[in-house]
This record gives sequence, structure tokens and C-alpha cells, in this order.
Amino acid sequence: MNLPAWLDLKPHIRGVFGFQTSNRGWYTAFKCGVAVGLPVLIGQALGDPIFGLLAFTGSFSSQYGFGASGRLRVRLMVGASVFLVMATLVGWVTAGIPGLTILAMATTAFLATLTATTFKIGPPAAFYMVMAVGLTNRLIDGGVDPWRLLGAVCVGAVIGVAMGLSDLLFDRFGPERQAVEDAETCIESFATNRNPKLASSMQQRCAAAVNDAWTMVTDAGWAVESYDRKVEHRTLDKLGHRLLAVHSRYLRIVSALATGEGLSDGNAMVLPRRHTRETSLGRPGIGTMIAGALTWPSEPLLIAMRNWIGVSLAGLIGLSLGPDRINWPAAFTVLMLHTGGSRVGQTHRSIQRLIGTFLGVGLYTLLAMWNPQGVWLAVVLAVSQALTTYLLPRNYAVAVAPITAMTMLIVAHASGLAPAHTFSVVLIQDRLVDNTISVVSALIVVWLTFRHTSVAFLRAYARRVVEAAEQVLDDLALGRQETRRARRDRQALYITLLEADMVAKRAMADDDHKGDPNAHGANAYASMTQALQTFGYQVLGYCWAPDPIDRSPFIAAGDALSSITNRAVRRPRTPDELESDIVAARDHLDRITYER
Repeated sequence: MNLPAWLDLKPHIRGVFGFQTSNRGWYTAFKCGVAVGLPVLIGQALGDPIFGLLAFTGSFSSQYGFGASGRLRVRLMVGASVFLVMATLVGWVTAGIPGLTILAMATTAFLATLTATTFKIGPPAAFYMVMAVGLTNRLIDGGVDPWRLLGAVCVGAVIGVAMGLSDLLFDRFGPERQAVEDAETCIESFATNRNPKLASSMQQRCAAAVNDAWTMVTDAGWAVESYDRKVEHRTLDKLGHRLLAVHSRYLRIVSALATGEGLSDGNAMVLPRRHTRETSLGRPGIGTMIAGALTWPSEPLLIAMRNWIGVSLAGLIGLSLGPDRINWPAAFTVLMLHTGGSRVGQTHRSIQRLIGTFLGVGLYTLLAMWNPQGVWLAVVLAVSQALTTYLLPRNYAVAVAPITAMTMLIVAHASGLAPAHTFSVVLIQDRLVDNTISVVSALIVVWLTFRHTSVAFLRAYARRVVEAAEQVLDDLALGRQETRRARRDRQALYITLLEADMVAKRAMADDDHKGDPNAHGANAYASMTQALQTFGYQVLGYCWAPDPIDRSPFIAAGDALSSITNRAVRRPRTPDELESDIVAARDHLDRITYER
């Protein structure tokens, strides 16, 4: 029996209860656990256990930069530490002023989310910054000395950074090696594939893997100019050379696809060393990323604005229940909104949050009946944080349980309920109400704000691909593929293709007209989006092919694209009209010939 799409609960059940794969291992979880437990042990040793609990906020610095290169990870963790201390200061300044507290938390959510999404900083991203504002505010309202709290946060941040970098003592370039190996595996599958129907999707996966590897290696300090000179570290130099070899193989495959030679990478084309050197990718410049994020329609701006609205709404609802009910609902709302994604995906995350809260309250009840003290409290907190770190990318609902129990234990102890009365019915009621407010606020924001922007976003990002492709076609027409400007143009097209694919998938998932062939929703653009992705990678493929006999087809293809760029992005044009322009440009490229 075929059920209507809205009655088919299987995808939602899988989305909420299914476990995802992740390369985040137990050692990473162990580091984060120690970063939380160690300050508590230090506080116990110094005869000031509360100080160790207050350092909890600063220790979150250990959770930034998962999988990043060592050099970038240092910057991310130190930057996160500085922002956590600044957030603590903001919470201090706004303590006792409910309206200002809501505004401060909402603004922190907006700025932290915009920064994290613009510079591709993954979870926990903005959450701990907002939580630091709210938690500081609440603790100071409860009588904690602000200078003591600030000092504890600084100590926790130092410990967090030290633990977060500890694995690099054993393998300094482990993250870079893993990224290069992932690219090698992906391209090997691409090279051995003989199914033309899978070529496009596999090419997109390889494009992301190669870009991730270049980003990782260049973040570590290796540059394409190192190819012909001695570099500081031999291991990094070897990884750079491996990546050049991997990328050369990838270029041979995409060049063969672009010139119609099929999926084999066994052709005789050999790229000159200087040409290969200019194909490097990696992280775009800061100015480029900021300009893209601040140009509406912008996915980072959309996510940041939803966070601002969600935090404000949750804070106001909490304020209606009392001035002491602002902080937790506002902070928890960020957990469901700060990474963006489709409406359905964020709804699943909200449901997972609610389920995880009930599980966490049950776990807290068991722990409170035990009432761990001293070293055992440090162990419980460390294990809870380690479990959360390990489970978070796998299943959010299960991961929420230990972090909820841990937070409630810390609040109980720091509030003076311990050692005799760690268990608190009032605390349980408060957390259930706070999380319900945050879930409701998140769902309202996800389903009622920016609801009809999916098509506009899809079209805007598609236009960016077209504009970037025009620049690369100009480089090809003038034969200047090896210049610094051409390298930037290729990088811009490459990154834009990846971003446009992500936005298109999100827009199609959010389409209100799914299944209606006559509607003009985002799914009506599926064929056009695929044609544009294929065309974009085809243009990149020609950059790495031998010089053609005649370059005029590049000029003609660019002229064909001008029929798209000469019109405003919001001007109504059907997907078929846009696709026909893209196909016309591709037909010009098909006329390119090479000397044999």
C-alpha cells in the first residue's frame, strides 16, 4: 500500500532514531572528557571544588577544530577561548537586566553563527558562545563572584586548548594524512567506475574530497610553490607531493570527461609541472568568504537570522515565566538552529533534543541518587562529556542524554545543593520546561520564517555558478589558464559549485510543492541544477586539457551564458529556459577539437 508522502513516517523515524557514520574516534572523545574532568580534579586538590566546576565553560575550547590541521586547530581553539572569555564578560555586564540579556544572547547567536558558517567552522560552532553568556548571567545572579568565575573560565580554556592539541604530539600531520588518503580512495573509485550514470555524482564527491585535502594541506602551511624547494617538514612535503599526484590523476579523468574520452584515466595526456601547480585549490581568501556570506541571498545570513529570531523568541517566552527562565531556553534553541539544513532535518533535530532531554533527566536522577563527590564527580563529568562528543555526530538524541545529566549535576553542585541534596525535583522540572520552550521556538522559526525563499536561494547560487563559469571561460578564451588570476577564478568556480549543490539540495528538501509536476517550486529546477553542475565541472575540465586548435568555442559559450547573467536573478524565467541556455553553452564546448 502506497501512503501519501506526508503519512510515510519511515524517513522521519530513520532521521530521528538512525545512527550515522562518523570518523570521530574515541581518542577525540577522551580529550574532551579530560578537558572537563581535569579542572574539577584541580579544584578538588586546591580545596576549592566549585572553582573546577566553574571552569566548565572555558573547557569547551577543546571541542573546536575537530579534524582540522594542527596549525588551523591552534587558531580555532585560541580564538574560541578568547570568544568564550568575551561571552563571559558579556554575561557579567548584562546580569540582572532581563531585556538586555535576551538582546545580548540573540546578538551573540547571530554573530557567532554568521562567523561559524562563513568560515566553515563545524559544531559546536555558536552554541557554547551563547551558552557562556546565559550561564554566566545566571551564575552571577545566583551570587557567584564574577572575578572568580572569569578566572575559572580562563583556566578551563587553557586546559581545553592543551587537551585539544594533545593528539598532535603523537602524529603532527595525522589530519592532513587522513584527508589525502580519503581523496585517494574517492578518486580510485571514480577512476574504476564504468557506469556513466554515476559519473556526475561521483565527480561531485571527488571534487569535495580533493578540495578538503587541499584545504587541509594548505592550512598546515604547505603551498604549491613548495613543489620545487625544500620545505620545513619532510612529512608535510611528502603529503603535498602525494596530493599533487592524486590531483593530477583527478584532472586527467575530468579532462577526459570534458573532451568526450569517457571515464578512463589511462589517456596519454601529461600535464606540465607548472600547469599542475596552478590547479591547487584550498580555502578561499577571507575577503572572498566574507563578501559571499554578506551578499543576500546568503545561506550564512539566513542561518544567522533564524538564530537571532529563535533566541529572542525563546528568551521572551522564558521571561514571561520569570526573569530566571531566560538563559537555558535561549541557549538550547541555538543547538537546533546553528548548523542550518532543511526544515525536516532541523525538525528531526528538535525532536531528538526533546527525546534526549527526557533520557538525560532519567540519567541525572540515577546519578543524583548516587550523589558522586570528589574524584568520582570528576570521573562522571569526564565520561559524560566523552560520550557526548563521541555520539554527537552519530545520533543527536542519544548524545543529548549525557550532556543534559552533566549540566544538571554541575548546576546542582555550583548552586550549593551538593553534597547532601544533589537531586532536585525543581531542577528537573525547570530543564523539561526550558527544553520544551527551546524546541517550540526552534520549530516556529524553522517552519514560519523565510518559508518561501528556497527558489530564490537556488536561483541566486546557480547564478553565482554561471558568473564564475563566465570568468573561467574568459581565461580559457585568452589562453591564460596558468596566471594567478585564472587560479583564483578556478577556485571561485570550484567552491561555488560545491555551495550551489548544497543549497539546491536544501531548497529541494524544503520545497512545499514536492510531487507536483506543474508547480514552480525548487524541485522544478532539478534538471537545470544537474545540467549546471555538469557544465561547471566540464568547464573546469577544459582548464586542465591540452590547448585546443581553436579557442572561439569558449567565447561562444560565454556569450550563451550572458543570456542568463544579463537578466535579474528574480526575473521570472522557467527552469526549462535556464536549462536551454546552459545546454546551448555546453553545445559550443562540444565543438572544441584537439590535435591528435
